[in-house]
Amino acid sequence: MAVERGIATSGDEGFLKGALVILIAGTLLGLFYNYAGLQSDWGVPWIGEDKLAAMETLDLEAAEAAPDTNGASTVSNDYAVDPLSMGAPPPASNPGDEIPDLGRPIQIQLEACKRLHDADAALFIDAREDFEYADGHIAGAINIPGEQAITDPALLETIDSGGRPIVTYCGGGACELSLNLAHAMMDVGHRRVTVFMGGYPIWEEAGYAVTLPEGGEGAGSEGNAEEVADADSPFTPTKVGLWAVLLAAAGAAFFSRSKMTVRISQLVIGGVFVFAGLAKVGDMSAFATDIHNYRVLPIALENLAAMTMPWIEVLAGLALILNVRARGGAALTAAMMIVFTLAVGQAIARDISITCGCFGKAGASTTGYVKLFENLLMTATAVAAMLRTR
Repeated sequence: MAVERGIATSGDEGFLKGALVILIAGTLLGLFYNYAGLQSDWGVPWIGEDKLAAMETLDLEAAEAAPDTNGASTVSNDYAVDPLSMGAPPPASNPGDEIPDLGRPIQIQLEACKRLHDADAALFIDAREDFEYADGHIAGAINIPGEQAITDPALLETIDSGGRPIVTYCGGGACELSLNLAHAMMDVGHRRVTVFMGGYPIWEEAGYAVTLPEGGEGAGSEGNAEEVADADSPFTPTKVGLWAVLLAAAGAAFFSRSKMTVRISQLVIGGVFVFAGLAKVGDMSAFATDIHNYRVLPIALENLAAMTMPWIEVLAGLALILNVRARGGAALTAAMMIVFTLAVGQAIARDISITCGCFGKAGASTTGYVKLFENLLMTATAVAAMLRTR
């Protein structure tokens, strides 16, 4: 009876007031939590930064003419300059020696990558999903999907470049998985990490050496399906199980008047949101990067969203689980799921391959139709919980 009464009366004060209380409380909690983090060096800056715009390109001609007295390299933000394709100074016998250690990733262009590749002077790492890598990749490149770099940073420590610089790349265009991977590589101690923002499409279009599945054709192609055939299926038992639970909860809440089914839908969507929020709180910097990669918020607001959104998710989820201001929590979870689903949809429409950021390091996955389907199920469950909670 207590449960039934809670469901019947949880919206007495109005779901808008409940949602507003949760929203304000989550925002303040996120701000205070980040403030504490900044005192201990694990918070994020209050204002976001565009890592791509801040990434420098080495100007070897300028460095040769006016070397830094402290031995540091002179750099330029002119991305049109390719540090490995300039006429002066004369190219080194090993192109890899021309890549300096600036303590941060630098950008290189197509011809620079070609020189490094031809001389086997760099380790190439493909940051795309394994099935994309399987469809074709730069010859000799290894695959570390962007989501794996987030969930398993220890793996990055085991990578041995043999003293060579590292070149990361992904799908080009708006894809920033390679940039994120480059920063992650440097975070675990790798040096001389570069980013080829043109990505695989530009390399393939230029007719340079690629590895394709068996039977594929392309200039300079090499290898066979044994190297790339075992891409993991996105339909893992964990995902299928989650979809089944969400589908059952949403269907029961929509088509059943039973208070118990409504309560179950509250517990399911509430549990998902609490888990997702806490997972993201553990690494706000990574979540800020995930938000940036969607390119839907002004850069200045990205970190603010990263520090507050997880706590709003946690409080909204707890409201559903504890059945306290449950209608406001249901309204917030439904609204957030609609926004998240639209964000994934626009990423697909713009052909952006990025880490979803939905569950932080606890369950990183990339945007795509599988993630869109999962989000639609969660949205349906959240909307059902909102409509049936009174």
